Amino acid sequence: MRRLLDKPLGGVAAVFIYPSNVEEGLELFTRVLAEDYGADLLGAGHWLEPDEAQTELLFGYFKSVEAAKDFLEKADSEARQTIKNMPHVYTIYDGDKTMAHRPEHSTLHGGYLIINGERVFVPGVTIHNFVDTGMRFIQPRGVHPRPAGAVVDKITLHSTGSERVGAKGAKDLLRNMSARRDAGCHIFIENGGEVWQFADLVRDMTTHVSHRVVKVASIGFEVSNYQWKKNHDDAPSAGRDRPKYEATIHKWRTTHADYYPAQQASVLALCTAICDHLVIPKQVLRAPWRVRSNKTLRAFKGVHAHLHCALGENPKTCPGTGPLDALAASWGLD
Repeated sequence: MRRLLDKPLGGVAAVFIYPSNVEEGLELFTRVLAEDYGADLLGAGHWLEPDEAQTELLFGYFKSVEAAKDFLEKADSEARQTIKNMPHVYTIYDGDKTMAHRPEHSTLHGGYLIINGERVFVPGVTIHNFVDTGMRFIQPRGVHPRPAGAVVDKITLHSTGSERVGAKGAKDLLRNMSARRDAGCHIFIENGGEVWQFADLVRDMTTHVSHRVVKVASIGFEVSNYQWKKNHDDAPSAGRDRPKYEATIHKWRTTHADYYPAQQASVLALCTAICDHLVIPKQVLRAPWRVRSNKTLRAFKGVHAHLHCALGENPKTCPGTGPLDALAASWGLD
């Protein structure tokens, strides 16, 4: 590949790399390249890698790095709008110097969820899945085989009740939950929005809730967030700058710490990808903010809160109302 891109026309090579079985890639590249770059465009071409990956390389040669970056920004914007679940790689070659260039919100930034044994690409989110990391719940601690015939049609949002950052936060959460008698989750989102997947979203049933109706049919998200304190000045330093809002849950009016914007963006990207892949309706259960009946929970399909299904004498407020309201707004449900 390097030999093919060594400036035979001079200038800077902007490279758009993608799986060749996505037919829209070449059409998109050609359309964007056809825009008026004037004398900045020196030439273009494409190459199919002769390997099992069947990778398509599309490249344009420009007079300047700025023109090459402008082209990649436009190609990325077009790709995000027209090509779904397509992993792209963008690179700029300037002579012997390779400069990785990632347009803002680029679909280069993404990762794979494991759903029923299949790798499913989710753009816009950094994902560390258990197949790649080896970090997973092991039966009987936090995970069990999902019952035969069970249909996954719900996503349950939680807050961890603590602040956990990066890979260390993910490892600590996995270790602490595994040390309990039986607690687990499918997905963990740390403070910066990076995602760790600890179980297959379909094959594995994790004990993120005790409510049997919900547990059998749901995917559990644990999102790092201390969420509530009687005095928010006593919040952990890692989460003291979280956005705050007031909400009435179970008739209690309290102030809650919200997900960080990066965490909410990951929730949106994951929920959208999972709902699309498993054909779950993009619905969000919200008010009244209280425990719902078994009949309601069994019939509901979509995203709901732990507080909707938390049994016992002390109902949960987890994860608050903000994350559900934000997701509903992003899906245009308001």
